Amino acid sequence: MLLVSSLLPAGFYVCVVLSWMVYRWVMMTKRGGCGVRMGNMITVSMVAVLLLLHPILRADYSIECWTKEHRTWTFGVALTSLLLWGLGIPTIGLAVVIKNRRNLQETETKIKYGFIYQGYRDSHFFWEVVIIYRKVILAALAV
Repeated sequence: MLLVSSLLPAGFYVCVVLSWMVYRWVMMTKRGGCGVRMGNMITVSMVAVLLLLHPILRADYSIECWTKEHRTWTFGVALTSLLLWGLGIPTIGLAVVIKNRRNLQETETKIKYGFIYQGYRDSHFFWEVVIIYRKVILAALAV
């Protein structure tokens, strides 16, 4: 189950890209044109999916802690997943929003990344990432 949870974000990415490619193909076939910028749609979809489905740790009391098998899973999969998905995704989101902080009110930026910062004052555009980090830290401490 841990391995499946660890690979889930990558699987969602593949599904999102394939879904938009099928949509574009259907629209090109029916209308002769799509009118949708695929890069924007993939970005918006991934931001939404990754933030909404941000990994949540669950306790499993049937596993004996710190056995050889537990350590292998802990350091091989769980810690890697926590760093990559738990901290990496919010960090990438923060970097993207910081890079675009001067353009937050432009339509293109709102379409792509507004999901992250809309609802906050312009001076607090980063606050969603702070909330995500807080959740990750609390989940890690609970385990």
